[in-house]
Amino acid sequence: MKKLKICSKKGMDNKTTERNWSQRPISGSVGNVPTFGINSVTIHDGNPYFFLFSDVDTKQLESLKSVLKVYKHRNLSVYFYETTKGWHVISPVLLGLGKWIGLTNMLRPMLNDYSFDTIRYTSRQTDGKKLYFENWNWKELESYDLHYQLRYKFQCGFDKIEKHWVSTKLQWSTYNQLRITKKCHYQCNTKVPHGVSGSDL
Repeated sequence: MKKLKICSKKGMDNKTTERNWSQRPISGSVGNVPTFGINSVTIHDGNPYFFLFSDVDTKQLESLKSVLKVYKHRNLSVYFYETTKGWHVISPVLLGLGKWIGLTNMLRPMLNDYSFDTIRYTSRQTDGKKLYFENWNWKELESYDLHYQLRYKFQCGFDKIEKHWVSTKLQWSTYNQLRITKKCHYQCNTKVPHGVSGSDL
């Protein structure tokens, strides 16, 4: 994997996202609180498309690399970041239903039958604070709104807006979850995680 070109603080405005779902965890809070997730289905020009999510429930880098290979070999740009138990891998590329089903069937044996329909957006204290990005897509449409939400979460801006990024209507889920939080400090990263090499993908 080449050196990641990651979002920086510049270019980030103070836009308030819908229903404030992108706000950072409340400092020092304890209790049963709403947890928000982004659904895999999105709407563009009145048509449904799908995002490819992966919830890798292990810290083993070989498992992460195996999942990233699928995204790279299918030319899908991808964000990934460390979670409490493993890694979240999210592609903003708009996929048709048939291609999405094919890719989820390919990934399912690697992900312990993950459902692929929703991925957690609300941050936890024990999540990683670094956001990684690889641009492996050069022709398919991508959701500007998903790019924005992920970079907003990690307080990152854009170097530029690509022409193939389009506006989509994101779909959200909410559920209650016990959460104990402290102050979180996010950052964008310019280096791949130690042990993840582009030559292996």
